[in-house]
Amino acid sequence: MSVMEVVLLILVVSLFLWLVHLKRQVHELIRDRDNRPEIPAITPNDLRALQKSLTELVSNIEYYTESQMQKISLQSEAIRTLSRRIAERVETAAIAAAPAPEPQSYATAAPEPMYTARITPLPPQHGVRHHSKDKIIELHQRGWSPEQIARELRLNKGEVQLIVNLF
Repeated sequence: MSVMEVVLLILVVSLFLWLVHLKRQVHELIRDRDNRPEIPAITPNDLRALQKSLTELVSNIEYYTESQMQKISLQSEAIRTLSRRIAERVETAAIAAAPAPEPQSYATAAPEPMYTARITPLPPQHGVRHHSKDKIIELHQRGWSPEQIARELRLNKGEVQLIVNLF
């Protein structure tokens, strides 16, 4: 046998083995396809149960959302009331701290400036601590000036003045 015949024989045997392997894989695929479990069809009862479940879910979400909106509304009304009270106190303190106007003739009197309070809430880590408020009031009653109190307690002069005015 020549080299060429040997090569051809090897090639034929390789092709034969490859065909046998492919035939086995095709049989496995057919067997696996036939053994697959069937997916049950969705029945009208299943669809009704799904619809009822989704309707209940939407209803629960709507109820929860409505209750949360009512809570937010109540809280915002409480914040508005507190803001109004604080603005009134600040305005009262500003008027009390302002010097008395000098009498002027009606012909040259300038219109009085409008005092408006702008309330900006401070983050929790800032501001005066509760024990500092008591200390500020105590030092004020002893006759200390707001500047001295601020320096002693290491606070802002404006904070001290506000607490003294509200007191």
